[in-house]
Amino acid sequence: MFTCTQCHSCIDACGKVQEHASGVSLLQWVDGERAKAVAKDAGIAEKPA
Repeated sequence: MFTCTQCHSCIDACGKVQEHASGVSLLQWVDGERAKAVAKDAGIAEKPA
């Protein structure tokens, strides 16, 4: 796992590379409750408060 700096650069770069291949970015930004659901589905435990 890595720490994201939330600059969105990886998502922008992925979209640019993929625009010629499929036209759809393989990455997308999620936050809030959606991010918690994605993490849970991936087996990533939430840190205790």
